[in-house]
Amino acid sequence: MKQWILAFTTCICAIPAFAQSDSSKQVYTPADSSEVVITAFGQYRTETEVLPSTHQLRGATLDRYNKTSFLQSLNTLPGVRMEERSPGSYRVNMRGSSLRSPFGVRNVKVYFNGLPLTDAGGNTYFNQLAFHNIASMEIAKGPAGSMYGAGTGGLILLHSLNPRQKGIEAELMAGSFGLLQAMGSARWESKGKLQAAGISYTEQDGYRDHTNMRRANASYSGEWVKKEGFKLQGHILASHLYYQTPGGLTLAEYNANPRQARPKVGTQPSAQEAKAAIYQQNVMAGLTAQWKMNAAWKNETGIYGAWAGVRNPAIRNYEERNEPGWGGRTTFQYAQTKPTYTDQWITGAETQWGAFNTQVSTNNKGEKGTLVTNDDLNFFTWNAFTQWQRQYGNRWDLSAGISYFQNKVSILRKFPAGNNEEKRDYTNDWAPRVSVIFRPAKTLQFSGLVSRGFSPPTVSELLPSTGIISTNLQPEYGWNYELGLRWQTPDSKWSSGINFFRFDLQDALVQRRDSTGADFYTNAGGTRQQGIEWTGNYLLTRNAGYALQVFSLKSAYTFSHFRYTDYKQVANDFSGNTLPSVPAHTFSFLCDLKWQNSFFVQSTFYAASSIWLNDANTAKADAYELVGLKTGFGKRLQVYAGVENLLDKTYSLGNDINAFGGRYFNVAAGRNFYGGVKVRLR
Repeated sequence: MKQWILAFTTCICAIPAFAQSDSSKQVYTPADSSEVVITAFGQYRTETEVLPSTHQLRGATLDRYNKTSFLQSLNTLPGVRMEERSPGSYRVNMRGSSLRSPFGVRNVKVYFNGLPLTDAGGNTYFNQLAFHNIASMEIAKGPAGSMYGAGTGGLILLHSLNPRQKGIEAELMAGSFGLLQAMGSARWESKGKLQAAGISYTEQDGYRDHTNMRRANASYSGEWVKKEGFKLQGHILASHLYYQTPGGLTLAEYNANPRQARPKVGTQPSAQEAKAAIYQQNVMAGLTAQWKMNAAWKNETGIYGAWAGVRNPAIRNYEERNEPGWGGRTTFQYAQTKPTYTDQWITGAETQWGAFNTQVSTNNKGEKGTLVTNDDLNFFTWNAFTQWQRQYGNRWDLSAGISYFQNKVSILRKFPAGNNEEKRDYTNDWAPRVSVIFRPAKTLQFSGLVSRGFSPPTVSELLPSTGIISTNLQPEYGWNYELGLRWQTPDSKWSSGINFFRFDLQDALVQRRDSTGADFYTNAGGTRQQGIEWTGNYLLTRNAGYALQVFSLKSAYTFSHFRYTDYKQVANDFSGNTLPSVPAHTFSFLCDLKWQNSFFVQSTFYAASSIWLNDANTAKADAYELVGLKTGFGKRLQVYAGVENLLDKTYSLGNDINAFGGRYFNVAAGRNFYGGVKVRLR
């Protein structure tokens, strides 16, 4: 089978070998291949000039799948792994951070147009996002606390405004397993002010039983004031989401029928009998202002308000969450240019509040029953940071930053009555970050990074679905070390990057499940997370005189050697064991071809090695390989069709780690097809 896959990808990518290349002719460059600067950590450099642990997704890399999620796009990056337990239920793993994420996105800080999408409780509803919300995203792996608050996993910056993407688009797509998606978006300029708005609706039945999903989404971002030295933007993001949760299967159930939902076990109802599902609403609105005070100083400030409402009838209970929050962020930047160097100094602060309420009742076949607990949760977080950078031409980049973080938590159990308020103050000592980049030649770059990460328990860990308040949990923290190398040819057609990292984490937070399927968490002592991340890219663009105009290759490989260094639990000693949920090897390969007549072919290959499913390393999910293909034609009117999991591989993608009774497995979709029509008015 692996030989067949290799032959398939080789044949697809060998097609351009029959076309002659002539670099002396004028080069045709499509709009989405132009370089865009990385803004994370105030770098303002292209992707090939920053640390190899930083990446950007946009253009063809985002627009190559069925657009129901960003899962496949994120999985093209080394060191990043997004998983889906069922349609609508996602989690993002950056270097092992999914240990804490049975669902949702935690320990990864996410921003939407400079405003925190991650709430004060540390949770990010990544599933509220639709394809049209994002023009590009930046991903920085490893601790980002020196400028972006708590977190040891990484950072995601989402951007919706892009001056190169003006126009109106409407798209209708349908596919296997009841997939239907309609999207409409517009990006325009009015009196020099950029505006972007979009709506979408997605529904699908899912590959398994009891996996229906429905999502409606709307967003707007626009420049309200734009004059010399000052810019004011407004942003709105809203979504309504419903998806069924089928539950994990044992190995025997998975082998017998991987598409079934969790069956009835003893007195515990099946997922279908319990009508297990998530009903979720999200609204976020904010303002961002950019003010150039003079030639040296500028300020960026943003304020926002957000609300999340969640109802979750589950197998063991019925949970309702009401989560309003608000906050703000400001940075001051000073820059001066000298004859031999440029200095930049950034200092600022960020604060967030959250006043949440969680009520848990019995579940009466999908209806709320008797109240069990009623809790008020209050979060107040703030962090102050400062960072200095110096650039000696294009030869040296030096950066040093540090931050201080504090998170105050209080939990009051109002029902049953007579409980004391539980309080905890998670205070970080200091989180420094120091990086060095050296370019001995224009085509070669060496880099080094040292940073410290700190991450307190999130709202879902402090009050897990067991209903037990867990303010006794300790924050996890550790030191991260990286050495990197980037290389490219003088004509920039070939480029490659490799990054060696090691992260020593203390008091690592790990998720577990009890006999009813409820989640709870524990501190797992120490871990050592080290590995290699590699990327290799080739891009050939040619003028209108050639039939084949674009030929692109992108590949990424990750080696993860993650181990517990000190983890003893009662009579069990897991020291030396492999961390569950992380494959030791992943590899992705993309090949894109585009002809003058707008006909295109995009092929995708992704492979992941086997994954341990528990701390004891006694259960494992098999390795798998996926092949996808998409083709289409047209510019203003585009027709396309695609297939994912072409080889119809049976594999478990969103595994339930450390699940009681061995209920680890959630099968992903088999071979599935999709097709659509997109209309563009530029």
